[in-house]
Amino acid sequence: MTFIIIGVVLIAISLGLLFASKGQAQIAAILKMSKAHKVADILGLQSQIAQEIGPGAFRELVEVRGKPIVSSPLQGELSGKPCLYYRMTVTREYEETDTSTDSQGNRTTSTRRGNEIVSSNTRFVNFKIDDGSGAIEIRPEGCEVELVKAVDTFQQGEGTGSISFGKFHLDFGKTPSTGRRTIGYRYEEHILPLDQPIFVFGEASDNDNILKIGRPEKKGLFLISTRIKEEIVRSREGSSKGLKIGAIVTAVLGVAGVVLGIIFPS
Repeated sequence: MTFIIIGVVLIAISLGLLFASKGQAQIAAILKMSKAHKVADILGLQSQIAQEIGPGAFRELVEVRGKPIVSSPLQGELSGKPCLYYRMTVTREYEETDTSTDSQGNRTTSTRRGNEIVSSNTRFVNFKIDDGSGAIEIRPEGCEVELVKAVDTFQQGEGTGSISFGKFHLDFGKTPSTGRRTIGYRYEEHILPLDQPIFVFGEASDNDNILKIGRPEKKGLFLISTRIKEEIVRSREGSSKGLKIGAIVTAVLGVAGVVLGIIFPS
């Protein structure tokens, strides 16, 4: 029965990997089929449709690349770097002592390492992209954003009472002993920087009388990245291939587990 359970779990994992593989392949295919747009062309098309049909009717999937412009940039909570978008986590790493007793009454003590997120935060601002032909507003809410690593460091110590890093500060006071000993804290932050060109694929619309690119009204791709399109496509195709291989391997192991469970039931 154990083999069958393990086999079924592996088959379920395989299906999840296959689904993820198809998702990555679909993104690559969408980007390969799309064509770059000049902001001036988007502005002209919106103006034409607004004159013919009226404002608020314009919707078009577009891809643009240009220089980001923002009047009030964010500052990374850990890095302090100016940015358009950041995601940070602070993770406590600890050791935990566990004591178990077997059927003969023998006690065994072991130590294992674990971790828990003590703080996380994601922030972003609306900004504009200027490709030299014009500028258009970008609204990142709901986007899939490829961020750049800004901080990844580990600091040892209990951090009794509080911990601080950059602009981040957390007071947690004294907590009852739970058999866990804090080893230290890992600080991680990823940002969308201001000093690099930005690629955006999303839906241009003027439904609230403001022309902008954002998440499609109907389900669809909304992606922001500092990489060029060709790099994104290669990366997504590579991820799709790797996930597909993983799906095949886990499926084979899963079927083998089910067969073994049938042949050798426990």
